[in-house]
Amino acid sequence: MAVHDRLRRTAVGLGGIKSVGVVNAPACRYNRVRHNAINSMESKTARLTILIDPNKKKAFERLCAEQDLTPSQVVRQMIREYLAQHGVQYVPSANPAKPEEK
Repeated sequence: MAVHDRLRRTAVGLGGIKSVGVVNAPACRYNRVRHNAINSMESKTARLTILIDPNKKKAFERLCAEQDLTPSQVVRQMIREYLAQHGVQYVPSANPAKPEEK
C-alpha cells in the first residue's frame, strides 16, 4: 500500500484530522523517493506539540505500528503533503554533521 493511501486512511479514520489527498500516485511515489532522500539530510530538531484526545492518540499509534511507521513519520508526511497542496515551498534545514568516531 502506498504511503499516501496509508495516510489518507489514517486521516479519515481519525475523524478530527482531514486528509490532504494526493492528485496522482506516480507523482506521490516520485515525491516519496525524493522526500526520503531529503529527510535523511533534514535537521529534525524542531518540536511540534499538539493536544489530542488520549483514545485518538492510542488509535493513531496502533495504526502506525500496524503499518510499520512511527507517528512522527506519518505526521511529517502529512505536513509535507499539506504544504505542497497549498503551494508552500521551503528549504529544509541542513542536518548537522555527525562527529567522527574515534
